[in-house]
Amino acid sequence: MTEKTTALILEGGALRGVYTSGVLDVMMLHHLKFMRVVGISAGSLNGLYYVADQIGKAAELNLNYVRDSRYMGVSHLAKEKSFFNFDFVFQDIFNDLIPFDFDTFHNSDIRFWAGVTNCANGQIEFIEKSEQADFLNVCRASSSIPILSAPVEIDGQYYVDGGVACAVPLFEDLPFACDRLVLVLTRPKGYRKSSVPEAVQKFYRVHFKDSPGMIDRLVTAPLRYNEKMDAIDEMEKQGRVFVIRPQKPVNVSRIEKDVEKLTALYRDGRQDMAFAYRSLMEFLEA
Repeated sequence: MTEKTTALILEGGALRGVYTSGVLDVMMLHHLKFMRVVGISAGSLNGLYYVADQIGKAAELNLNYVRDSRYMGVSHLAKEKSFFNFDFVFQDIFNDLIPFDFDTFHNSDIRFWAGVTNCANGQIEFIEKSEQADFLNVCRASSSIPILSAPVEIDGQYYVDGGVACAVPLFEDLPFACDRLVLVLTRPKGYRKSSVPEAVQKFYRVHFKDSPGMIDRLVTAPLRYNEKMDAIDEMEKQGRVFVIRPQKPVNVSRIEKDVEKLTALYRDGRQDMAFAYRSLMEFLEA
């Protein structure tokens, strides 16, 4: 009997990603290793630490520096066209303040993809860690929320947050074939997005006037997200996906600075994963 292949999919959500940090920390404590991992937006940052097997470091980054003016703020948006100061994150934090284990990351046999949205056509692209020497730049692109962050150049093309094109990749979206998915989501079951207000749609049309594909993706993002959630609910019933997500409403914004809220959400992630561990192992062994 052929062994089934499983992929770990990490949703974004900016600072709500501390939930995912908690989930992954418990996975690492149990030495639970998925050989195919896909991260979208903040999910790509969490995925970096999962592949590098660095427990607690993703949470430490946000919980220790979220109130640091060097990390994010309107001053950076004015100067560098990016609310989040990714230079500080990927240079100062990764190299000095919370040293990232680059050797373990690059030598890991885990295949890891980050999803990015192509600004020219609004389509999702998945870039594997083996394809780019500067994979941190790929994760920077994956995490660059439109308007709040400047597009990131990769090989002459410009990219933004992968969640714009595909918030949660499912079987048909992925650049590889697999039998099962383990999804780490950052919103509770039943959560659905409201449509984009007309005033915001007009702003998108002006800001991305040269990229109609991007406009379409931004305007239709809530509808496509809701369709994904409907599909996930159905596949969960069928036993094709295993979902780990918050068990209660998440009162944390994408640019949250309340450390107590973020710490509580991180603990929720750890608790939910600990509770789900036995069921997840049954899913994987079935």
